[in-house]
Amino acid sequence: MKKAIVALLVTLTLFACKESKPSYTLEGFYGNGNDTLLIFGTDRRHDHIDTLISKKDGSFLYNIETDTVIPLTLLLPDGKMMALYAEPEQKGVFIADTLHKNRYRIIGGATQELHDSIIAVIDSIDDSAQKQKAIEEFISAYPYNDINIRLITHYLAEVDNPSISAINECIKLLGGTLQDNERIQELTLKADRKQGNLLYRSFPDFNITLADSTKRKNSDYRDKHLVVTFWASWDSASIKRLKEYRKLKALKDTAHFALLNISFDYDTAAWRRSLINDSIPGDNYCDTKAWGNDIAKSFTINKLPYSIHVNPYQRTNKFGIDEEFLNNNIDSLINKLKDEIKKRKERERKRQEEEEKKKKKK
Repeated sequence: MKKAIVALLVTLTLFACKESKPSYTLEGFYGNGNDTLLIFGTDRRHDHIDTLISKKDGSFLYNIETDTVIPLTLLLPDGKMMALYAEPEQKGVFIADTLHKNRYRIIGGATQELHDSIIAVIDSIDDSAQKQKAIEEFISAYPYNDINIRLITHYLAEVDNPSISAINECIKLLGGTLQDNERIQELTLKADRKQGNLLYRSFPDFNITLADSTKRKNSDYRDKHLVVTFWASWDSASIKRLKEYRKLKALKDTAHFALLNISFDYDTAAWRRSLINDSIPGDNYCDTKAWGNDIAKSFTINKLPYSIHVNPYQRTNKFGIDEEFLNNNIDSLINKLKDEIKKRKERERKRQEEEEKKKKKK
């Protein structure tokens, strides 16, 4: 009997050990309580958004099961984004950065520490060529490290004038598994677009349902100047910009101008409240996918709000625009469009007259 009991206990212990999975834990304090923090992945290893609500004392706790390093992004309520690396059997601590006001750090974990170290080195370099050299040296030393994806993305791709050659050189140094990463495969295309080829390419096709249940697709905005803005109700800068858009005279000219606001909200109730309370103008859409939104994935969006001007022929015209660009340009663009439409109609009228004359002669 004793042997049977011992055997059963051993079996249960082994089963428990087998079922137990390694995990990563992040803990810390933020704000004065009831603040919302978001954690989302940078690729398919973690393709959803996790929501953290801090307790009354500001504390929060996050736990994720993982048997490998997962690169994540921590999004704070004020819109700041922080790199986070979830390592098996590691604990991260979110703390205030004593050297910089209103900034924070995450300590704990070898990858996290390595990330912060190389970022500090690169940020201390002013010369772009030297920055690239430092990145290439790091990749050569750690070809399979996920930090490389962030370095290439942030310092080489998400800049005003990305160098395709610089990006490609760094990608060649990556280990095989990283070269196949979906994020890396997107980078060259996006850099190529930003360097000039993206302008005047067709805006991504879409077929969406707006907040008021209206169906919208690309063709609905043809012959209009369209401003697409990626925003979120929890981002104060987004709210400020969209409120500024309310002042645009062009909003009254619905035949030639339109706003399409794509929300990165994960909570549709909060999004709808903002539409009403902040009187958000234009057409509004939210699918709760945030950065995973199908339209957003076609562009490199590293901050909110982010606005794109799409011309009347459904082609991207300018990136990263703001209310100043619209105030200075949109009226003249609309007037030019009206002239083009008028001339187009006149040409069509003359063509029809010519056809009628030919028919009469016959």
